[in-house]
Amino acid sequence: MDPIKQFDGLGKRFFADWVKRNPILGSSLGYHEEYDELMPDGSMDRELDDHKFFAAWIADFQKFDPRKLRPDQAVDRELMLSTLRLWLFERSTVRLWER
Repeated sequence: MDPIKQFDGLGKRFFADWVKRNPILGSSLGYHEEYDELMPDGSMDRELDDHKFFAAWIADFQKFDPRKLRPDQAVDRELMLSTLRLWLFERSTVRLWER
């Protein structure tokens, strides 16, 4: 399959998964039917699962060679990697959720 189409699909899957994990975000983005009545899972298990979630998505985005993507996709790839690494760092090293 074409890496450009695969990358677009990856971005869509990440967005869908992230909004499902964060129903408040889904509501704030206008997906009221799906998310208005849901609350996020604030458990310790969920927090630790988020660490795995971010690490898995980092690995998925790293699989793409930016030279085989369109320029805008190469930028999106770097943005996603930086964002996911930041979120993982905040949760696994800074650990504000413990305070």
